Amino acid sequence: MYARIVFTLCFMLALVCIGATPDRAPAGQTEAAASETFGDKFLPYEPIYAVVGIDGLDTAKFQLGFKYRFIDHLYLGYSQTTVWDLDDPSAPFRDTSHRPTLFYHFKEHGPNNPGRRSWLGVAVGGEHESNGKAGADSRSLNTVYLRPVFTVEDPGKSKLRIIPEIIYFTSVSGGNRDIAEYRGHVDLQVIYDMKKGFGWLDGVQIAGLVRKGTEKNRWTTQIEISRNAGSLGHWYIQFFKGWGETLLNYNERNDTPIRVGLMFVRW
Repeated sequence: MYARIVFTLCFMLALVCIGATPDRAPAGQTEAAASETFGDKFLPYEPIYAVVGIDGLDTAKFQLGFKYRFIDHLYLGYSQTTVWDLDDPSAPFRDTSHRPTLFYHFKEHGPNNPGRRSWLGVAVGGEHESNGKAGADSRSLNTVYLRPVFTVEDPGKSKLRIIPEIIYFTSVSGGNRDIAEYRGHVDLQVIYDMKKGFGWLDGVQIAGLVRKGTEKNRWTTQIEISRNAGSLGHWYIQFFKGWGETLLNYNERNDTPIRVGLMFVRW
């Protein structure tokens, strides 16, 4: 049982070591030179983590993500989230959401002045989401989205990002045609990095997501807390409460227990 957890964490760590590359050019090298090769255009996209529930292994979860830069600010991204039942002898995946996306990100980085700075960027794109199943368990949808990213940064000390997202469902197929009632059309995410000057909280990142379905009382929240763990990456705690943690069960309420594990790439 626990060997499966160790295997999962090692697998995720190997993916990070092989595939993750820095978002900026190394010191002394121009960005143009750094992006000349195919591999240099692969960048982190959404967190990479592996977690298990504190009251059992039937709600283990992991996520992968990367993006490929075609030209400056134009990306092809892919993320995958899987809920994994490690308590079952065959350790089946309960459900997996595959999310390829194509998007353009206006004004990704702020000014270079040394003091506190703020800027507004915008990502606009389209996304396909599917769980890869057939028959009655098939779930898929296509969306376009507008994602403003407001950032306030005190370099080396703290960073705050406020990210509302406006979502329009262009098509929905399979057994989830009423998914807007549970997901709605607007998400709000807030991410706060405490880098230095916070004492024992130095290196902590807190991320919160709030979502409201079109039907009343269809609220969903997710809270994530991570802290530096040296060569292991980051210690990670995740809490989810609301509707549709998996695409398969989009219309079911899930108040999952706290999950703990490791995060290899943060927001």
